[in-house]
Amino acid sequence: MMMTTDNPKKTNNIETFSWENEIPIHNGLDIINLFQALHNGQYYELPFSINAHGKYFYTLLFMRSALQLKANILGTTLKPNKFITSQTMAKLAMDYLWFGNCYLEKVVSKTGKLLALNHSPAKYTRKDKDNIFKFLINENTALDDNKNIHTYAQDSIYHLLQYDVNQEIYGVPAVATQVTLCI
Repeated sequence: MMMTTDNPKKTNNIETFSWENEIPIHNGLDIINLFQALHNGQYYELPFSINAHGKYFYTLLFMRSALQLKANILGTTLKPNKFITSQTMAKLAMDYLWFGNCYLEKVVSKTGKLLALNHSPAKYTRKDKDNIFKFLINENTALDDNKNIHTYAQDSIYHLLQYDVNQEIYGVPAVATQVTLCI
């Protein structure tokens, strides 16, 4: 939108106003295309700093409140059942909206009967080369410290990700570009 006003007293003075984006779109957003999920020997790392992104959750309140509302609506509108609670659904929704990934663990009995569906926090859940998911019990876990990494059973984790054309292993949150523009 551009507005031009002429001052009738001075014919040489023209004021303009513009809603145009001052930052070219390719400068700020191209950095997202550089992210890669690298394998560290035990699992794939996320294509962005999950710890830094988690901290932004508490500083970008205008984004957080809208996402919290969406997660709460999904949690409260879930039809109650014996496998998943509304609180679990709200956690899954928030992980999906903020981190671009959410993980649902299928807990089965020894006979194979479904017992429950549990939330595995996206901040600490990773995937290895064999498509087996791991949970980092301590976020400062050293790579050679297997006692702080829980390996889930094969095919026990359902991974929902926000698809990104530049990623194959993990999702990239839709809010990632807005977060980079806000900081």
